[in-house]
Amino acid sequence: MEKEKVAGVISIIFSPPVIGLFITLILTFKPPYGQQVNPFLAFLFGLCFIVILPILPVIYASKKGKVELDVPNKEKRGKFLLISIITYFTGFLLANLLNMKGFSLMVFSYFLVTFFVLFFNYFIKISIHTTGVAGPATALVFFYGLEVYPFWFILLPVFWARLVLKKHDLFQLLLGVVTGVSVTFLAFHIVVFLKPFLK
Repeated sequence: MEKEKVAGVISIIFSPPVIGLFITLILTFKPPYGQQVNPFLAFLFGLCFIVILPILPVIYASKKGKVELDVPNKEKRGKFLLISIITYFTGFLLANLLNMKGFSLMVFSYFLVTFFVLFFNYFIKISIHTTGVAGPATALVFFYGLEVYPFWFILLPVFWARLVLKKHDLFQLLLGVVTGVSVTFLAFHIVVFLKPFLK
């Protein structure tokens, strides 16, 4: 296969929705904090609020021929990011009501990270691929400790693929990582602060 085709496959395999599915499976079958959750309900929640709903408007627009699936034009990203922000915050409220602690923290971090991505998007085309790996990887470390460090190695092929496809430069990729890590860290501490006011 040509290098570009391999890079394209890697970009799909490690795209935010696929990473979101992986995160959903982990939180469903190995809930953090020793919490017992209904596996069916947990998986359905993650499938809806982490995997399907955030990307659904992009898929619809892509089918209409309005955008490409990875929305390479940053000027067209804003409305899709805003829909994702609303979706994640709704998921956070619902997960909190259902007392699903792991999912509650995870979707809140997705919410806050996407908010910052939307902000940066007005100035620079930040990499959603690297953000979508670094953010969840940081959350997993909060949940399970350093035993999940191999998850970080996903960033290596993602960096290579996005550079080969000329979708981003190195700075945009690194900014995605820094945003994913730092904002997820912030999100977890915000939730801890808000804990007395939540169910």
